[in-house]
Amino acid sequence: MFAKTVEVNHDHHHAQQFFVVLSGTATMDIDGERMVLQKNEGIAVPPLKPP
Repeated sequence: MFAKTVEVNHDHHHAQQFFVVLSGTATMDIDGERMVLQKNEGIAVPPLKPP
């Protein structure tokens, strides 16, 4: 994703996603939990994990 963008909440049936923050911060809502990732932090989101 690019700076100041928003992704529509969705899940994947088979694919795992991995997000890593290269600069700035990213706010993620995953399975009812909100987290803020900082530069050089990442998170793996398994299949069927609800936003």
